[in-house]
Amino acid sequence: MDGFHVKLLEQCDDGNNQNNDGCSDICQVESNWKCQQDNNISVCKYSIQPKFNLPSSQKKTKIIKNFDYTLVKNNESFYR
Repeated sequence: MDGFHVKLLEQCDDGNNQNNDGCSDICQVESNWKCQQDNNISVCKYSIQPKFNLPSSQKKTKIIKNFDYTLVKNNESFYR
């Protein structure tokens, strides 16, 4: 946790000891987060995959589909 991501030892490194910011205090990517490397520092964003239930026109058949998505809020992309 020195602020430099070491691929063999760490999944991520955001340079701090805080949990719940995407990269844990033991340099593991936390649940529902995605991290990318930017100049050897991890930048993590919160990411939740929505589930859609699309009922079919036939009452006996139920179709469930997963969708890829990108959410944008205030010109900042959140990705899956």
